[in-house]
Amino acid sequence: MNPELWRQIERIYHLALERPPREREALLADQCHGDESLRFEVDSLLRRNASAENCLDQSATALAAQPMSKPEPPAIPGQIGRYRVTGKLGEGGMGVVYEAVDDRLGRPIALKIIRQDTLRSSVARERFWREARLAARVNHPHICQIYEVGEADQQLFIAMERLDGEPLSARLNRGAVPLAEAVRIGLEVLGVLDALHRCGVVHRDLKPSNIFLTQHGVKVLDFGLARPVVEEFVETNQSLTLPGTIVGTPKYMAPEQLQGGVIDGRTDLFATGAILYEMIAGDAPFDASSVPAAAEKILHSDPPVLGGSPGIATADRVIHRALAKAPAQRYASAAEMADDLRTVLGSRDDEHRRARAVTRFVVLPFRLLRPDAEINFLGFSLADVIANSLSSQDIVSIHRSGKPAGSSPASDRRSQYNHLPAQPA
Repeated sequence: MNPELWRQIERIYHLALERPPREREALLADQCHGDESLRFEVDSLLRRNASAENCLDQSATALAAQPMSKPEPPAIPGQIGRYRVTGKLGEGGMGVVYEAVDDRLGRPIALKIIRQDTLRSSVARERFWREARLAARVNHPHICQIYEVGEADQQLFIAMERLDGEPLSARLNRGAVPLAEAVRIGLEVLGVLDALHRCGVVHRDLKPSNIFLTQHGVKVLDFGLARPVVEEFVETNQSLTLPGTIVGTPKYMAPEQLQGGVIDGRTDLFATGAILYEMIAGDAPFDASSVPAAAEKILHSDPPVLGGSPGIATADRVIHRALAKAPAQRYASAAEMADDLRTVLGSRDDEHRRARAVTRFVVLPFRLLRPDAEINFLGFSLADVIANSLSSQDIVSIHRSGKPAGSSPASDRRSQYNHLPAQPA
């Protein structure tokens, strides 16, 4: 099979697995763009999954004949092992998270259960155990604590710390984060990454929804896509994704991740830079209406430079280094990036100043049609006046010479340039 076609099949297949069965039909139509052979190959893979088979085997006639009533939500289990389930916290592509109580210790917990309809998949099961092992392997105050990993009534589960707060994604829905708070969140995330990378683990799916904000700081969640950089055991040597598979969330993925290249800790630093940018600016740096459009931005475009205050400008320099296309041009470690980011906290800054994208333009000197020694200075001074006027409207101006507006020789000779004189003095 054509390697490029195989990469497309795998990318769409894993995107579909992360969606509820009812959404997969629309996803396949959107991603395959009418390519029937591509659609056939993806369908063939999905039919091996019981939930996908139930969804894809239904004909259009059968779907139309179904009543329009809203389907009943699945019942919440009352007890899983020694844990008494009291409610539902959320769900994702592979698992459901319940709030529960440990009957033995009497403490509230969060209980993550792998979906029954994907339990037959060996890949899903391996990912579950890998997530548990990796999360339990790293001890850090900003990583969600794991209490137990087990299986009860044919259900795999992870009992973990119950967190109070909200994901960063919910906070970003309300707008940009103040600079000092964004830097604090960034430093705590970098602390987690430093601990992970020292253990030889790359997260690979760092994004706002995997960063939980609590009263006591952040908690990094979801190691389902993480994997050791150097496998320690023979049984884990086999990759859980097929060759060419793209795993992650597109608009936070580094170029090497999109292109199926070598992934290391600097891949997580790229994602951290993208999250920092979104917190400060209020918009994701590589946001787009489709996955291909986001990939195009990540591979070939740089986000606008941020300005607005000295602190924001300092943070922007850290962010743009983290977002370098080539891993060698990024920070070598999370600790090194954290050291530079801390300098932002030392900047004398106004907390209420909003970050803005900096627009750059060139104001060229004017050439007089009738050279006159008495008014030749106007060629430079007019350019200065225009540049200064626009700069006062929060636009950065520069001359072709590279000097800031107002620094031409004529500035030293005349003090009236802020208002155009009718006659030279």
